[in-house]
Amino acid sequence: MKVFMSADMEGICGIARSDMTEQSHYDFGRARELMTGDVNAAAEAAFDAGATDVWVRDAHGSANNILIDRLDPRVRLIQGWAEVARMMDGIDSSFDAAMLIGYHARAMTPDGAISHTMIMATRRLWYNGVELGEYGISAAHAGAFGVPLV
Repeated sequence: MKVFMSADMEGICGIARSDMTEQSHYDFGRARELMTGDVNAAAEAAFDAGATDVWVRDAHGSANNILIDRLDPRVRLIQGWAEVARMMDGIDSSFDAAMLIGYHARAMTPDGAISHTMIMATRRLWYNGVELGEYGISAAHAGAFGVPLV
């Protein structure tokens, strides 16, 4: 089973302030450690469930946040940005499942921690009449390839 993971940072365990997710902040190194830890935990769960091939797309900020020297060596890492697919760059119909790690509440979500959609200037986004955040956008992208979220 081939699994695709997309990892954002604002929804990672232990991150509760947006400034932690910015490269210039003194806690950014810790945020990278936390992100790598959540990705490793999800990858371990995927392998335990029968995955034979796990890919992770670093989908936050510069897309160079996951600490490769601490990443489970069985995981393939996708870093940097493509022009079109963004947070789901690398997914295609060869994957059997997709996982979204560290995703957060969409913009305008009451009481949502670090809630936003793509950029802080976006307030609301609809797709076929359904209001979406980054989770929904990524789910639609996976669905376009017939890849279910797990």
